[in-house]
Amino acid sequence: MAKGVWGVEVNTTNREDVEVLGKVYSVIKAKAYLLGIPEKVLSKYYRGAKEVLQRIRSIEYGEGYVRATIISSKASRTGVERTVLVRDLTGSLKHVRVGTPLEESFHHVVVAEHMMKCNCPVAIRNASKADKWLEDFAKRNGLPVPSEPLFAKHVLCKHTLVVLSKGLAYGAIRLSDTLIDNISLSLAGLALAENVVNENIVKELLRHLSSQRKIWEK
Repeated sequence: MAKGVWGVEVNTTNREDVEVLGKVYSVIKAKAYLLGIPEKVLSKYYRGAKEVLQRIRSIEYGEGYVRATIISSKASRTGVERTVLVRDLTGSLKHVRVGTPLEESFHHVVVAEHMMKCNCPVAIRNASKADKWLEDFAKRNGLPVPSEPLFAKHVLCKHTLVVLSKGLAYGAIRLSDTLIDNISLSLAGLALAENVVNENIVKELLRHLSSQRKIWEK
């Protein structure tokens, strides 16, 4: 049977899932340390990720990417929206909607070596805050403003952390320089969203903006 980056069998058990998740988190934590990001900024996402492992509704492994649908924590408590038949106080039967609305029931996640995307509320909020900070920073310093939101494609949340670990375990995603750059940018965006700004994070953003300028000037 094939093994992934971490040497774990493809059909991992829950124990093995947690083991791989811990190894991936160690890599991310080490990169965060180099960027000067306190572990407390990351730890809450790691704690949440362990529980997310139980809520994967479907997962697709492709060449260089992983796509997953994850049941939201709210839907896991109340169930996905459905119609039930109940009898009211007058004895009449009525159809009543119960559970979590469909648009709030599932999170859709795509992780590849060059990007990490999730549509959960935390990911959307953090990406929006980070993109606003980057736009203001670029304008203040006469730098090229990204033509489209950057951090929507580079977001670190508990869902992307889980899907990344699954992709590495399966072997669909390689532990490459491209992936490390993706992780670094996602960490920078998380730091900005959490109001953690330092010289190392600014250097990471300048490096990315500089590389983008070179691409545009070709």
